[in-house]
Formats: sequence, structure tokens, C-alpha cells
Amino acid sequence: MNIETSANEYFGLLSVDAEGAMRKFYADDVKMKMNWNLETEEYDLDIEGIENAVQAIIQFTQGLKSHFQQQVLALTFDQEQNASQLRVRQQYSHQEFGDVNIEALLTHYWENGKIIEERFEVVPGKGE
Repeated sequence: MNIETSANEYFGLLSVDAEGAMRKFYADDVKMKMNWNLETEEYDLDIEGIENAVQAIIQFTQGLKSHFQQQVLALTFDQEQNASQLRVRQQYSHQEFGDVNIEALLTHYWENGKIIEERFEVVPGKGE
């Protein structure tokens, strides 16, 4: 499996159809972990399963008060670990989270062309 090819296709589709990208590239038993504070080792959000992940994204997008802006800063690959890592800057306004301007790392672990785990982690000191 070529992680670079899969990751590039996933991120390309994600920008135009997030739900479609998730359904195409996430394993049925995908694990999503989100950590807004890297000083703690525990994740703020831990979701299992494709349907739960899709519902979480739909719920998040319904709360957006402004356009979700995301700038890709770097995309790296580790074939030995079957992983890709995307570093992004995100800016948006959300009903629940307020005005957000952060830098984040999205790490994906791949198996058979599918994402089996996604970790979202905010980079400390790189946003509000």
C-alpha cells in the first residue's frame, strides 16, 4: 500500500466532500482521538466506528458560524509506521467553541488503504 497516494487522495476529497472522504477512506472500526491540550496525555474526545465519526463531523459542521478555513502547512509520510501526518492552520467561528485560530497535527494510521486511527492534536502555542 502506498500511503502517500492514499493520503493525497483522501485529503483532496476531504476538502470538497468530508463525509464522502470519510466513508471511502475510514475503516468501519476507525478510532478518532482529539486532544486540545497536549500537556495532558488523555484525549478530550475518543470516538469509535465510522458512523459515530461521520455523525461527529456532521454535528461539528452544523455548529459552524463562519467558513471553515484550513491551510496545509506540511504533509509527511512514514511507510514503516503506516502513517501520514498533516500539519494545518485552522480558522473558524463555532457556536460551541467560539472563534478558533489554531495549528494542529492530524496523524493517520493506515491499513489496507483505510484509516484505522486518526489523532487530532493542537500544537501548543500556535493559536488561540
